[in-house]
Amino acid sequence: MIVGGNYSKPELVNGYECWNCSQVADAKKGEDPAHPTTGLEATAGGGASPSGAVTFGGALAGLNATSAGPSPAPPSPGQPGSSLNVFA
Repeated sequence: MIVGGNYSKPELVNGYECWNCSQVADAKKGEDPAHPTTGLEATAGGGASPSGAVTFGGALAGLNATSAGPSPAPPSPGQPGSSLNVFA
């Protein structure tokens, strides 16, 4: 008896391959365990408006994906931040 985890080989229940006990339970109800209709998998893409996983604030606020402005120009030579002395 396996406690937790996946089976080493699939079990065939009602014509469905099942790799763990939750898939066996779904197959016994006549549901395809490879394509669940309930739970987190079904609600993950449920029509919610896309939003970034991270929202920057303060000095990094301009880096948000939603702020589609022009990218800043690189510093010209002679300005601070235009070069890096790796031997210093």
